[in-house]
Parts: sequence; structure tokens; C-alpha cells
Amino acid sequence: MLKETKIAVDTGYWPLYRYNPTLTNQDDVFKLDSSFIKRELQSFLDRENKLTLLASRSAKLEYNLQSYNKRVERKIHQQSKDAFHALLDNLGGEPLTILFASDGGNAAGVAKKLGNRATSKGLKAKVLAMDEMSLDDFQLETNVVFITSTSGQGEIPGNGKQFWDGIKGSTLDLATVKVSVFGLGFVQQVEELGCWNLV
Repeated sequence: MLKETKIAVDTGYWPLYRYNPTLTNQDDVFKLDSSFIKRELQSFLDRENKLTLLASRSAKLEYNLQSYNKRVERKIHQQSKDAFHALLDNLGGEPLTILFASDGGNAAGVAKKLGNRATSKGLKAKVLAMDEMSLDDFQLETNVVFITSTSGQGEIPGNGKQFWDGIKGSTLDLATVKVSVFGLGFVQQVEELGCWNLV
């Protein structure tokens, strides 16, 4: 397998490169490791240096090219900023509620990480233990993510028991609530409910 991979890289069939935009030295941001492609690219560039030679003979042309390149870079940068802000505007829609049940802290940790990531992406997110959410408020939510681990022999953890018992015995209309469940371990109660997808 390694030999085949090396052959694929050496022949240029599989381009091998490294890209790390966080590096400060611009020469290190993109590194092409495929020697065949490097040779072919260098050969092409050596044949296509007309504009470079012309620019080196005319100071005015070189200035115009640099000026044009700067304008293009500014425009690309502005378009990137606009696209990013448009993305954030689209993400800033309906809020996300993350409910967790955890005795050991694993599910709570995952819930907090998800909440931080959602907030950093521009979403309105809140993270609560399941027992902190009332059933009346729950039916008003739009997007809910449950993150739970198991306790003992598959029981629901202590800070989710009250919510779980309440929802099992309720007749709430949850048709408008979008729900996802992330189970850390085997969550018997979720399977018994039968209306949620265990992811």
C-alpha cells in the first residue's frame, strides 16, 4: 500500500501538498511535495514568463500590475468578509437549546463544548441541565439537542430524571420542536420512547 501511494505521488497522479493558513511566513503556508508536479509546474512557468520579462522592462507596466493585484486582493478580501457576515446572518436564526443529563460530567462537558461552538458560529445557544427546563418552556423551543450519558445500569442521570419522568407522563404537543439526541453509552429510555432518533 505504501509503495503504491509513493508511486501515485511520484507520478503526479496523487498531488501531495501541505496547507496551513495559520503560519505567519507566507512561503510556508502552501508547500507542494509532489516532485513530479513541481518539475512540470516549473517547466510551464519557465515557458510562460513573457509577462514577467515585459514587466521588468517597463517600470510603468510593473507598477500597474502591482496596483491591479492589490485591487484584486482588496476585492477578494471584501467579498470574503461579506460572505462570512452573510453566513453569520443566516446562522443567527432560531435559537438552539442544549439539554444535558450527566452524573460523571462527560455529557455536561460535551454540551458546554457544543454550546461554545454554536455561540462562536453566531447561533443563539443556551446550555441547561434537563431538570432546569420546565415542560411548559420545552414545548415552546424550536431546536433542542439532548446530550446524555447513562448512570448505573442504563438509568437516566440524576439531573435529568425529573424532566424524563415528566415528559414520559405528559401529553405535550411537540410537533414544532426539532429534537436530536446524542447518547453517550446506551440510553434505554430514549429507545423506549421511540419518537426520537438516537445519534
